[in-house]
Amino acid sequence: MNIKFKLIAVLFSVVSTIGYSKIVFAQNAESVQALGERLIRQLWVDLISPDMEKLNAEFVSGFQYINKDGSLDKSNYLDLNNKQRITKYSLTNFKTTQVGSNLIITYLANTANEVIDGKLLPEKAAPRMAVWTKTDSGWRLIAYANLSSF
Repeated sequence: MNIKFKLIAVLFSVVSTIGYSKIVFAQNAESVQALGERLIRQLWVDLISPDMEKLNAEFVSGFQYINKDGSLDKSNYLDLNNKQRITKYSLTNFKTTQVGSNLIITYLANTANEVIDGKLLPEKAAPRMAVWTKTDSGWRLIAYANLSSF
């Protein structure tokens, strides 16, 4: 086999591999984005119709929540959630990144008729961030931030 043919074969192999890895990366990026949106949409369904057993299983034991008033652990966040009354909401502008076995998801949540501690909150979109980790029992929520200025 002559040297030119070997060089062409090696270059074709490298270019094919690079091109294939870009295609695979693009497919993975799309599936990560879709997974992040699916996790958040299901979380909101679960939070609004609280099945405490299911919610408890979705969160890791060391879960942390933060908003403008400070941070809460898992138990206190679930108690806070039970005091909220959200009847209508929309979720938009999802962005998901994956770092190892973790997903970081940011998005906007617009709530209507949200009441916390008897106070009706203004209806406006607020940024949120959720961090999920992949475990043997599925995806579980590690941390959540509500960046609303209510």
